[in-house]
Amino acid sequence: MDGVGDNADVFPNDANETVDSDSDGTGDNSDAFPNDANESADSDGDGLGDNADAFPNDASETLDSDGDGVGDNAQLAAKKKAASEEGGEWGSVIIISVGVAFIFSVLMMLFIMRNRSNPLIEPELPLNQMGLGMTPNPMTQPAITTAEPTVVNQWTDESGHTWRSMSDGSTLWWNGVEWLKR
Repeated sequence: MDGVGDNADVFPNDANETVDSDSDGTGDNSDAFPNDANESADSDGDGLGDNADAFPNDASETLDSDGDGVGDNAQLAAKKKAASEEGGEWGSVIIISVGVAFIFSVLMMLFIMRNRSNPLIEPELPLNQMGLGMTPNPMTQPAITTAEPTVVNQWTDESGHTWRSMSDGSTLWWNGVEWLKR
């Protein structure tokens, strides 16, 4: 009683179906793929027939290229996540390395600047010359400056000795090696 005579009706006992265009045994009204004899249903509505769909009940997956039971989309997402996490770890390693290098550089600069000679600070004496058991720290001690006397007058006597009169009132003579006080 579907309006199509039984001789022309492929499904004479089914009032909802009359035609099967792809001859797959499923009427065109019920067939999701009426022109594809290999497909008739799409259970997850992803546009791929259940026979060709490796995951017929999961609309987010259709392929399992390696046959491991995990869809290609899920595997790709897992690989991207792992690569992102690995990249994040390397980023942290790089940031930490740069920070350590910077701190090391600052410490080296401070060390170099501290050990540079300063004409306003007397040089540190070795422990055995001080008798104190420790080396003075020039950064915590006041600077001691001593003015060197200058030559006021210099002459050579009849014997060939060279003499100097100094600004501090002392007199020096040259013995051929060094200046000695008179």
